[in-house]
Amino acid sequence: MAVLSSLDFLMHHTMPKDSYVDFHHHSCFEIVYYVRGTGEMVIERDSYRYGPGTISITRPKLYHDERHDEETEVIFIGFLHDDKPAQLTNGICHDQNGTVLPLMQRMKREMGTPGAFHAEQMNLLTGQVVMELLRLQHQPSAETVSSKLHYAIRALEENYLQSVDFHSLSDLTGYSYDRFRHLFKEQTGQSPLSFVIGKRLEHAVQLLLGTDDTISAIAQDCGFSTASQFGDMFKRQYQLSPSQYRRLSRGTL
Repeated sequence: MAVLSSLDFLMHHTMPKDSYVDFHHHSCFEIVYYVRGTGEMVIERDSYRYGPGTISITRPKLYHDERHDEETEVIFIGFLHDDKPAQLTNGICHDQNGTVLPLMQRMKREMGTPGAFHAEQMNLLTGQVVMELLRLQHQPSAETVSSKLHYAIRALEENYLQSVDFHSLSDLTGYSYDRFRHLFKEQTGQSPLSFVIGKRLEHAVQLLLGTDDTISAIAQDCGFSTASQFGDMFKRQYQLSPSQYRRLSRGTL
């Protein structure tokens, strides 16, 4: 899918606290990146709250305004765009992976010190910004996200005793590692690493209670690199060392 966009204008402002930009419209699309500050904007009759890391998108010829509850830094661009393949829709979205701000900051630097093929570079960067926004607005459904995470959780439940490459696992789900870690914690209440350690410690408890294996052997069987590492993590979880836990469970402490 080709994203054909051409820049019309780019500006960078810091708006004073309690200031107001009255209703106006543009003949092109407008994107406003709220670097810092909070407030409210209206597009036609719909009202939206903004904050740091949010982006407003306004389609051409629609009236919109902007109120600033506190000092607000914005970078905004106007551009022409053929959105027949995938439409940009009005409203606020969040720069979840931090991909949009670096592009707009790069555009601002290029505008300040134009290089060779300046117009072409600005249009290319505009297209990249639009593509990132299209990706943000067309995120997979909650059901799709849940399905991908279910696969990852099952994989960890079945392989927690093995060496786990979390970055490769995140690649299989189609998310960056940071996004995968965030979604995983949202779903389970734990980071992927904490989830695996918890499973290993649960298995260690079973071995401590059901076998006479040495602490070192249990540490190795449960995927810990050393008995010392195993002991530290076990005590952090159960407030007892592995040997104390075993003796207490057998009434010999």
